[in-house]
Amino acid sequence: MKNYKLLAPLVLVVLFLASLYMTFDANGKADEEYHTYLAAARSYAAQGIVVTALEHYAQALGIQESLPLRLEIARIYQGGEDFRSTEKWGQEMLNTYPYSVEAYQYMMELYHEKEDYAACFVLADTMEKRNISRQTVSAILDEIGYTHFFKGNYEEVSAFSEGLCAVRKKETWGYVTETGGSAITSSYLKAGAFRHGLAPVEDRESDSYYIDAEGNKMKVAPGMNRTCTLGVSESGFYTLYNGSTWGLYSDDGELVAGGYEDASSYINGVVAVLEEGRWHLLDNSGEALSNKTYEAIVQDEKGVVCRNDRLFAQEGGYYYLVETNGNKVSETPYEDARLFCDDTYAAVKLDGKWGFIDTGGRMAIPPAYADARSFSGGFAAVMSEDKWGFIDAEGNLVIPYTFEGAKDFNSRGGVFVKRDNEWNLLRLYRFNH
Repeated sequence: MKNYKLLAPLVLVVLFLASLYMTFDANGKADEEYHTYLAAARSYAAQGIVVTALEHYAQALGIQESLPLRLEIARIYQGGEDFRSTEKWGQEMLNTYPYSVEAYQYMMELYHEKEDYAACFVLADTMEKRNISRQTVSAILDEIGYTHFFKGNYEEVSAFSEGLCAVRKKETWGYVTETGGSAITSSYLKAGAFRHGLAPVEDRESDSYYIDAEGNKMKVAPGMNRTCTLGVSESGFYTLYNGSTWGLYSDDGELVAGGYEDASSYINGVVAVLEEGRWHLLDNSGEALSNKTYEAIVQDEKGVVCRNDRLFAQEGGYYYLVETNGNKVSETPYEDARLFCDDTYAAVKLDGKWGFIDTGGRMAIPPAYADARSFSGGFAAVMSEDKWGFIDAEGNLVIPYTFEGAKDFNSRGGVFVKRDNEWNLLRLYRFNH
């Protein structure tokens, strides 16, 4: 019995060594098979015998899974004409190695080659969500950063407000969303900007009233007429033309102040009114915000005259950047100006050229353009000779001078531009994919 006890450990050692031998032998045979299949696959691929090459690659991959081998197989697929199979293989590779930079780089190159820019940006978004460095694909992203496509065609367009824009097709106006989808059917003779969920319209019977974002009739003001360029105030006041003069009205239709020759929208707590040939600023009680009066005050397409407590008012034939209390922000006189769209830069004209200033009146981009619009959504429309393009906040031309006309970018990376005498919604792939 004692001898058997001494033999037991020896037997275990022998069995262990035998199992190691069998494992190493199996691994050796598998490794030999792997290299045999791989060599054959590469040989067939070199001869252009793709189907057989892929069969041998599949055998090799079944023995030894690896990203480098999948990438090698991907290049074989990419050399063929079947894009769907190539894309499917690449997606399987991404699913197997979801955090591999190389896998994303391959797919990015594939989509870039096929000019599928939307798919490129989808991949970039996925990499960002997974905290994967985009450095290896940055060159591609930079190259396609401002690629775009177009949607819709209209005779005339207005400005985006609260996600909607009035557009005219033939004789009537309707509204589209920031991505170009139809929001309100084209059925109005006039259509104004939305403000706090309401927009002024004039229907086919020449009746004027306010509608909501679904096109439902919501409010009729006493004596409402020619209101379609006006907005609705945040505090329940609006301006309207009664057929002879303009007035500031409360939400229940009571006249607060009136008898004016012209008036802007009442927005951001300010309304500009024209009285005896001079413009001045009022609050919602009809009281003057300052004792200053002006030859003219710049309004945007929504009838807005003030943003960031900044407006452009004309004195002595020149425009100055001023506050609502009448104080000048800057003493620099401008030949013309556009109201701020946001808190970045406004377009101003100096010595026959347009440039851009910040809200403090400091020159941000020197005058160099034949015409310009203020910055909106990170971009500004600028004109060279007789064509419009777009620059970024550093003054780089990012969309070439191509268009007959241009509006302002919305929050979804879209902007209306005029081509061949029609207005189309230009949409950047980077924001629309």
